[in-house]
Amino acid sequence: MNKYALLAIFWFIIGIYALLFRESTNDIPPFPHFDKVSHFALFFIQIWLSANAFIRSKKGIPYFGLIIFALLYAFTSEWAQATFTSTEKVLGLMG
Repeated sequence: MNKYALLAIFWFIIGIYALLFRESTNDIPPFPHFDKVSHFALFFIQIWLSANAFIRSKKGIPYFGLIIFALLYAFTSEWAQATFTSTEKVLGLMG
């Protein structure tokens, strides 16, 4: 297991914490649609780290697998936020 694989696992754990367990505040976001930008960054970095883990281990990048993982991660995190938290709208990307 290389450092990118470890970072991908660590980033996944941080993402789950940030999406589900971190206490939400009523502060005004720094700019409109901040939540959408932060979700994009979270998912982009996760897939980038995962792809780099495969590159560094000299294995082919499983593009289809990473796309499926990204979609499942996005949809399940949105579902979990809607189910287990009281502050996030379902499918926040839609508006």
